[in-house]
Amino acid sequence: MTAQKSLLILALITSATLLGDFYIKRATIAPSGLRSSEFIAGGLLYGVTAIGWFHLMKNQSLAMIAVAFTASTVIALSALGYFVFGEEFGKREAVGVTFALLAVATVYKG
Repeated sequence: MTAQKSLLILALITSATLLGDFYIKRATIAPSGLRSSEFIAGGLLYGVTAIGWFHLMKNQSLAMIAVAFTASTVIALSALGYFVFGEEFGKREAVGVTFALLAVATVYKG
């Protein structure tokens, strides 16, 4: 599998996770909570990511894809929380995002 294809799959997995997290966050606001359609949609999106993970794990080291996924998810979810849900993004969050980026730089084999 080429590096470009791996990055595309990783981007799709991250996007599906981000969307799943969006729906699950909305489910926490919904009166029906765990029984809401938002929670079900979020869970289904999480399940779909398993297909992408399967293909990535066949050709990439688990450490590399885990770090890249985690960093991209931390950044995307921080932006989602701040811009969509009005959550705070302070010094602690900025340090966390910085460490996520440093982790990617540490394991990257370019």
